Amino acid sequence: IDMCNAAVKAAPDAAAPRNNLALAHAAAGDLSGAQKGFRRSGDTAESHYKYGVTLMGRREYAQAAEAFQKALQLNPLHAQAAIRVRQAEAAKAGKGGAQP
Repeated sequence: IDMCNAAVKAAPDAAAPRNNLALAHAAAGDLSGAQKGFRRSGDTAESHYKYGVTLMGRREYAQAAEAFQKALQLNPLHAQAAIRVRQAEAAKAGKGGAQP
């Protein structure tokens, strides 16, 4: 996380270092930090999608479905978000099919 923070300081306007910082927080189990990082990287379909993937990994399927839906609102052609929202909904309903 320290290295990612340093990268953000070096390039404060770049989305990639912020995205990497969010992923580092997610890997460390800091979901709040991950969410903040993804949001700071921009209110984009991709940031919501990546946050949804993080939530799927934590088996928080209802919240993941919401994140994927937001991604689809921002970009209706985001194919992976469309697939993942169906997986999250199925997992939430207890039907399996979820892949973290």
